This record gives sequence, structure tokens and C-alpha cells, in this order.
Amino acid sequence: MSMPTYTLVCDRCDFRASSMKTWGIFEYQDTEGRYPCNRQLGWCADCNDLVPMEDFSNPDSYAEHIEDRLHWLKSETYSAWQAFLNALSRRRRTRHQEWLVEAEAALRGLRNGQLRRGTERCLKCGSQAVSSFDGCVDVRLSDDGMVFEGRNPTGYLHPGCGGEFVAEGSEMRFSMRFFTRVYSPEGYLLAEE
Repeated sequence: MSMPTYTLVCDRCDFRASSMKTWGIFEYQDTEGRYPCNRQLGWCADCNDLVPMEDFSNPDSYAEHIEDRLHWLKSETYSAWQAFLNALSRRRRTRHQEWLVEAEAALRGLRNGQLRRGTERCLKCGSQAVSSFDGCVDVRLSDDGMVFEGRNPTGYLHPGCGGEFVAEGSEMRFSMRFFTRVYSPEGYLLAEE
């Protein structure tokens, strides 16, 4: 499957960065298994680049995932009839187990974010010298929904340069093989798969 992208271009120097930097699968690994790593685009002073960085600003995303899984579990286990169906169907029992595992993983993500908020790391080099990209991208999907189009200043200044990043829609869609990046709960890269 291909996806549309946009590019951030500095209006003062030749710096360019693609929105594809945050693409892929990012996960934490602890003794109980893996769980999702929320990330956002940010500036790393050590990399001197726009990079994916940890994002602990929205604990609701984890909470919503937990609530969603618990809602489905409740809907499939609330009555004697549901219990009977669950006893007959191994597939239903397997699905329920998967939902529990996903809810537990989201709970670990929520707890990790609460413990580490304010200590976000660059997911490229592990540095804590990061700041989130809070510019207004505001490129829109074309009428056919295939590509981003438009060009607008983001209001985010290029650190060290002083130029402003301008968001430009790309006329191309990209299809990439997503790699999984696995991090410790402290934000250090353990493996790339």
C-alpha cells in the first residue's frame, strides 16, 4: 500500500526532510513483551535533524485502546449465551486472549508514559536534546485523495539557522517496507527488524 507524503523545507538554507521519518513500527520491549511506542516528529539537537521522537503528550491514546478492548470483551462475555459460544469456539477464545494482551500492552505504555513524561528521547540516536515539531503543516489531500498538495509556512523555525520550515505537498505516493524498531522502556534502541 502506498501513502502520500509531504516535505518540510527550510526557506533560508537547503535543509529538507520528509514526513516519512515517523513511518514504521515502533515498539518498546520489557520483560512482559512488546507494547506500542507513540512517536511524533521532532527536532534533535544532537542529530541536527528532524527525527521521530517519543511522544508522551497524549496518554488518552493508550486509554482509548484499553477501553476499546474492554468494551469488546464485555460485549462478547456478558451473558450465558455468550459464555456458551465462547466454550464452543476456540477462535472466539483466541480473539479474547489477543484483546487482553493488547489491553495489557496499552496499560504498560500508559504507565511508561506517565513515568517518563518530560524525558522524551530521539528515536534515532537516543538523545534527550529533542523538542517536538509543533508547526502547522496544513497540506491537504487532493480531491482524489491520492497525494498531499499545497505549500504553507509552518511557523516552526529551523534551529541554528533561523529560517522557517515550509510544508510542501508531494506529487508522489510512496510504498515502503516498514521496519520494526524495538526500544527499551527508557527509549534506547535494542533492535531493528
